[in-house]
Amino acid sequence: RYGIDIPKWTRSRRKRNGAASVQYLRHGRTFLILATEGEHTFFEKETRVQDLREIPVVCFGYRISCYQGSEGRWHPSVRIGTRRFFNLRRWFRQNAVRRSADDLGGILRRLPYAPFAPVRGQYISLLRHVNRARKRAGLPLVCASCVRRRRKPVRVFT
Repeated sequence: RYGIDIPKWTRSRRKRNGAASVQYLRHGRTFLILATEGEHTFFEKETRVQDLREIPVVCFGYRISCYQGSEGRWHPSVRIGTRRFFNLRRWFRQNAVRRSADDLGGILRRLPYAPFAPVRGQYISLLRHVNRARKRAGLPLVCASCVRRRRKPVRVFT
């Protein structure tokens, strides 16, 4: 319908001529169609188009958006969704002094979110909240090594 299945050489040639590139992403029954700026039939046929730079995409517990760097280029940002993160923070705050440091560290280590840089920052924020409460209560702190720092590579097409 949108001519998405074209070779990368054609996509590159279109990009040089000012045409938009369009990608189709699917996981199970959920799909996204992403398009760059430029001219494309996608923008003529679709009415419910949102700009990722203005309205983040929320799916699978993540909040995906873009931000403009100091050099003027756009960069992707993947973090835990706002509502889910607040629920996680509330749960860790409630259980910071009720559970052992090993339990809390294990739970933090097993959280199902891939440790992209902003997600790691959110993990460290949770750890700080927990350790602040534990320090006030005179309990041993949760070790910082429970925060996963590396992502496991995933093969896309097998």
